[in-house]
Amino acid sequence: MVSNFMRGFSYHVALIGVAYDTNITHAKDAMLEAFRRLKETDFGPKIIGDFEMHGVTNFGASSIDIRGRIKTVPGDQWGVGRAYNEFVKQVFDERNIEIPFPQVTYHAATPPFVEDGNKPKQRKKVDVSSTQLEDDAPAEDGEN
Repeated sequence: MVSNFMRGFSYHVALIGVAYDTNITHAKDAMLEAFRRLKETDFGPKIIGDFEMHGVTNFGASSIDIRGRIKTVPGDQWGVGRAYNEFVKQVFDERNIEIPFPQVTYHAATPPFVEDGNKPKQRKKVDVSSTQLEDDAPAEDGEN
């Protein structure tokens, strides 16, 4: 048996990632502007109600995620969502709001230097042959 729980409406959940240096208020305003533009298109009659701004939902590795929701006629949430994403990209580009991509920063370690800054410090070598190591393995007969 197949059930469909979409009674009289559906939702498109917009999860938009922005760069960490983005002004969140400006990004949320841009998302609302994208929604206003979307409502003026052929998708307008498929939208029920106003844009629901949920706000910041996650601090990711490369982005801050802002979530909003659009209530639609059942089955139209995917088309409305794709069109909304295009408007978000357009408005973000106009307002210079960065949509980040995953990035990794590598830092090269530098050797420690002596106070005069000329030669690297020499690491001390430990003679392991003269050091008695304690056997901490469990006994073979299962006793401690």
